[in-house]
Amino acid sequence: GDRPCHQSRHCRSRGRGGGRRRRHHVPFGAVVDPLLYRRNLLGGAKAAYSYGISGYDQWGCDVSTRLGGAPVHEYDCFNLTRPACATGKLVFHGECIGKSRRIEDGRPFDTLENQVRKNGDADKHLVVKMDVEGAEWDSFLGVSDEMFQRIDQMDVEFHGVDQGRFLLAMRKLKAFFHIANLHWNNYACGKGN
Repeated sequence: GDRPCHQSRHCRSRGRGGGRRRRHHVPFGAVVDPLLYRRNLLGGAKAAYSYGISGYDQWGCDVSTRLGGAPVHEYDCFNLTRPACATGKLVFHGECIGKSRRIEDGRPFDTLENQVRKNGDADKHLVVKMDVEGAEWDSFLGVSDEMFQRIDQMDVEFHGVDQGRFLLAMRKLKAFFHIANLHWNNYACGKGN
């Protein structure tokens, strides 16, 4: 029968504690009514990162607006259309996220940490949204613990959850995040997929 092959996980900080896991996943962005959740969840975030925007980024516009005009750095190397936002500050980068800095099929890729550092956000608390069609696994595996500690909220659509990387990445993410919302999307799945 059909099986789910996409997952969305949403997370937020639950406080700054010692070595304990301190993140929760919550509905965030356009996935669930965004205005019901954002008011009390952005906390100390000073910048946001939106990966895989495909020419449209309502999540980025909403988050920037809620953060009082703080920048949302948008990354996509497949669709170079720059989204518009009348109420927030979107900063488009024609680059994708990956496990290393490289050029692949003429497209630039770099790591989350390098991108955050290049934008001057290495010491800031961040909010991240990612929908990158499977590249999330290797990207997360390359993120340091220190970087994950800077991410207060994360909204991710996971793809290809039947691969070995899934378990490795989930173990790493569980050290920093708790799932508060899980949404299955089996739209693209069927027998043999």
